[in-house]
Parts: sequence; C-alpha cells; structure tokens
Amino acid sequence: MQYITLTDEQMKIYVQSREPLELRDSDGRLLSKIPPFCTKADIEMAKRSMATPGPRYTTEQVQGFLNHIKEATESGELINPTRQELRERCAAFTNRPSPQSAAE
Repeated sequence: MQYITLTDEQMKIYVQSREPLELRDSDGRLLSKIPPFCTKADIEMAKRSMATPGPRYTTEQVQGFLNHIKEATESGELINPTRQELRERCAAFTNRPSPQSAAE
C-alpha cells in the first residue's frame, strides 16, 4: 500500500478539524474528503460520559481484564458468565467494589 506522510502542520490541521477535511492538489483541485479525526458529536458524547458518575478505567486495566476473561474462558474456568459474574470479576480484578454490590 502506498501512503503520504503528513507534516506536523498538516497533522495539526487534521486533528483540530471537526468537519470533513478536503484534500486538494497544488492547483486547488479536490482530490478527496476525509472524515474528521474527532467530530463535534464525539466531543459532546465524551463530555456527557465524563459528567456521569461511575468508575473510570485506564486502557491498561481494560486490556488486562479482557485478557483475564479470555484466559479464564480458554481454561474452562469461566463458561457463559452472567453479567453479575463479570461485574464481580471486574471488581476483583481492579480492586474496586462492583457497582451492584456498592449500591446494596
């Protein structure tokens, strides 16, 4: 596959764009449109999510938990888990009380 490497300035424009970005040649002819890196709707959804109460997990915690579940499933230790079983394993894995048991 062929590719074009963006300059730092071009990358900055792309990352800051909230609408589709037009790619043009040196004569100004439209070559293509690419979707924004992050849309206004993405930002609004993230703001709403951050405003809600609840636990926050890092990427490393989520990856670790998913690997834990995968290993438990492959070993036969975990077969068709219920939501509650997954909540409890998540709480144990992250050393936090599960949301349901915290509410009780």
